[in-house]
Amino acid sequence: MDIFGVGSLDRKYQTELIRKHLLNLTTSYSDESDVFTELIQNAIDAINLRSASQATDRGELTLLIGRRKGHDHYIYVQDNGVGMAPDLVDKVFIPGFSAGKSQGRSIGYKGVGMSYVVAVSNNMSIRSIQNKIASERTIKYTHDWVVDSEKSEPIVADTFQAPQRVRDLASEIECGTGVYFAFHAGSTPRSLDHTVVVTQGIQKELTYWAGYLCAKTALGLAEPASEHETSIRVRMILDLGEEGTHEASFDREGFSISKGKLGYPFPESVFRVGVDTDTIDATPEGQRHVQHGRRQQAVYHRWAAPDLINDMENLDIEERAGLSTHLRWVTGYLSYSTGVMQEIRKQLGTRAQVVRYGARLVVDGAPQGRPLELALTSDQGLDRQTHIVLGFSDLELDTGRKFVSDERTLSAINKVTQRVVTRLKDYRWALKVKDAEPIDANLADWVNTIMSRAGNSQIPELFTHLKSIPPARVDPGSEQEVIALWTALLTTGSLPGYAMKAISGFNRYDALIDITTEAANAVGMLGSLRTDYRSKSNAVLEFKLSFDDLITDFENNKKIPREMDLVVCWDCPDINMRIGRLRPTYGDWSHERPLRAVSYIWYDDANSVKLPVIALKNVVAEILNENGSKTGAAILAILQNRDSDKLK
Repeated sequence: MDIFGVGSLDRKYQTELIRKHLLNLTTSYSDESDVFTELIQNAIDAINLRSASQATDRGELTLLIGRRKGHDHYIYVQDNGVGMAPDLVDKVFIPGFSAGKSQGRSIGYKGVGMSYVVAVSNNMSIRSIQNKIASERTIKYTHDWVVDSEKSEPIVADTFQAPQRVRDLASEIECGTGVYFAFHAGSTPRSLDHTVVVTQGIQKELTYWAGYLCAKTALGLAEPASEHETSIRVRMILDLGEEGTHEASFDREGFSISKGKLGYPFPESVFRVGVDTDTIDATPEGQRHVQHGRRQQAVYHRWAAPDLINDMENLDIEERAGLSTHLRWVTGYLSYSTGVMQEIRKQLGTRAQVVRYGARLVVDGAPQGRPLELALTSDQGLDRQTHIVLGFSDLELDTGRKFVSDERTLSAINKVTQRVVTRLKDYRWALKVKDAEPIDANLADWVNTIMSRAGNSQIPELFTHLKSIPPARVDPGSEQEVIALWTALLTTGSLPGYAMKAISGFNRYDALIDITTEAANAVGMLGSLRTDYRSKSNAVLEFKLSFDDLITDFENNKKIPREMDLVVCWDCPDINMRIGRLRPTYGDWSHERPLRAVSYIWYDDANSVKLPVIALKNVVAEILNENGSKTGAAILAILQNRDSDKLK
């Protein structure tokens, strides 16, 4: 079967072009939710495309999340939409073909259909019924072939191959489509163990999946359904294999999971703190400061687009016309406390910060892509503590990233977000100021804590071997102590090839450093074996106590991975990250070491960034082990066993 739509002439050449096209498509996507996003959006499109005669019943969307221990994890999405005829099912696999567009329109005007999902799959099945005619296809090993031209082409079968629980659901389809996707070692994510919190029971986990999908996919309807959309009932099922299954039903009509409703999780609808600025304005002028001054944890407001556009004198003619055509509404949420978003993450039960400060685009009611970093109106941090959502209609987005590719539209969006921040900051007098931390006057407790830390530290033993005075006699417990230990290792000559230029002086990153050939071509202890990393002057260096702290900065748009060259931290306690992935390059994996002393390489989700990480806890253990220390050997073994278990 010519599954990719290529002809018989020059088939080998044409197939290679398709493979490269699919490879490029996979790199244009960058978020762990992309597979969920595409499958759910396609299903909702199919439901909304039903004719009046078909839509006598409610739209039904079934989401089955398979997180079975010892088996491939999977997602199965089933709808009671228009279904697909056999010839249309085959075209689903053709790069760039969109079933939604061939029959009408699709949310966000992506235009890539199922191409991305097919490209990253190694085991994917479709069952679709239209006019009582069933069509089934299974395609395997596409991803392996896409990333490696030496691998065999994908295998296609005219059957629906999936776990029994999925096949049972698919057999219930009367008109509509079901798509099964199995996650694998090369997919993002590889498994579903680290997307939401999975340690609080099956019922909680299911609600956490609901919150995650509302924040990341078209499930999170951000505005009332239009006249062109069908009311949708969502059936969610969590399959944990031998541990059981749990099921719940929701209506897609606004966020309140406890009330069985799914929608976009605006901060004020999740945490339910703060006040609408309309409420403040409606308070009698003489009572406003009494009732609201320093009493609110957040302020928020929703503007109809004309209310903002007409108030903005800095828009040029084209920007104003574009916004007037496509922008429907804008919401803004501002808080002094950086802990508000952390509390929202906790309540949603997600590992990553899926609702965060920044600007989020909504197109035709569905959230799209990652947040855009706000163009600041000043250098003050308060600007960064605003969550803005912009609701557009009929706006075409960049493939994969779901960002606006048109520079003029992006410029207009930046101006709108600046105006929203300025408007909200007019009410900062109403916001609570974070309480100062109480002063701990018990010096004895502090001294005892330090003595306890010193008794468990290997730093003194390390500097005895180095014949030098340690910068401290405790393992680092803060970023400042990480900097002190790093500086001491450099001054003792333990890490040749790294030359500090300056610490601080820039509000985004910590330091500049020269990475010389002694680090890039290092030999001996802590040496590098890879040759694809080069020396660099004025490299950007970031210090952290734990590498996980840097992931939080990425989530909050405080740091940009591609701008950084090296990270120095104390420890990387969990290499399974919320964003990207860590791969060890020390000890048993030292053959992968790119620069002297580098303990890990962090790869972003799109494999477009490779960031070397020096974990000083690992470095200390390696140096001690090299000097015959039993303590160093034991710590190194513990670290290697910990990371080996995480890689399984």
